[in-house]
Amino acid sequence: MFRDTVISLAVFVAVTLIALAAGAANLGTALGIGQIAFIATVAILLGYVPRSERTEPESQTEG
Repeated sequence: MFRDTVISLAVFVAVTLIALAAGAANLGTALGIGQIAFIATVAILLGYVPRSERTEPESQTEG
């Protein structure tokens, strides 16, 4: 959980700084873009299941 929090915050800061460097109209616009990236990252991390925790569906054979 701590790892996911750090990743989400790092994405927020990085995207906000990139938006500022790319010429966002003001800090509020850059922060808004950062928020969108933050939410997208949270959604991806919530849907992510580590490979070690995945279970393969059992094949159902008739017979």
